[in-house]
Amino acid sequence: MGKFFKIRPLYLEYQPILYFSPSSPQCMTVLMLIKHINITIDLRVIDLFQGELFSAQCSVPSLIDGDATVKGSDAISIYLIEKYAKEDNLYPMNQDKLSLIHSQLQFLNVHLTLILCSSTILS
Repeated sequence: MGKFFKIRPLYLEYQPILYFSPSSPQCMTVLMLIKHINITIDLRVIDLFQGELFSAQCSVPSLIDGDATVKGSDAISIYLIEKYAKEDNLYPMNQDKLSLIHSQLQFLNVHLTLILCSSTILS
């Protein structure tokens, strides 16, 4: 993880915390976005296969940013883009473009989950 993401010690500055599982396609979507918009984030791995639980009501991915807690890859992605992205081409305010983005997000969530589930069952 260190070579792809900027990870700094917490005592240097405040940074959002992302709880994620490397086995989750939805988590990978958020990680790719974090890399793309180039923000520093505290990454905390949750091993779902070991039954590991955490305080954010057992939902991965979960983001804690100050007083805000955001759950779900789409909600986290939109939150991060609106708060941290320097360009607006990732999540435009044009309704026609937004509907296309929302349909693609839904497509990715459904199909990536099906692919992961299929490969887990077949292996």
